[in-house]
Amino acid sequence: MTADPSHDTPTAHTIEEVPETECWELLAGEKLGRLAVLAKDGVDIYPVNYVVSNGAVYFRSAPGQKLVDVTASPFVAFEVDGVHERRRWSVVVRGDAERLAFDSEIHASGIALLKSQAPTEKWNYVRISPKTITGRRFTSR
Repeated sequence: MTADPSHDTPTAHTIEEVPETECWELLAGEKLGRLAVLAKDGVDIYPVNYVVSNGAVYFRSAPGQKLVDVTASPFVAFEVDGVHERRRWSVVVRGDAERLAFDSEIHASGIALLKSQAPTEKWNYVRISPKTITGRRFTSR
């Protein structure tokens, strides 16, 4: 990382890798992310409200194409980004998505308490079990 020695912060041109523990903290601090799934005609991206719990990402879904695509091709990418003190960041989780089948899993995850911003009823609960989690951060100009 190239840093300005007089400020102890990265320069405007530095892209910094975010450690995994901090990636989880950043994810936990947001509520809306983007789910990328393999669809029949290519890749599709859906905005989803989510929670982070027990080393996984959870979201709710109404019946529809998103759930069909996740079931057909469960390897997904999930991305969240934000800004903190003029520093932009992005975290990407790649892993397998699976619909939760047991009430005990749903309650333990906390996903049942999630308030969705979309007006549709969402009674399908999905867990993304990460295979990788990566983050990047850079200073805004």
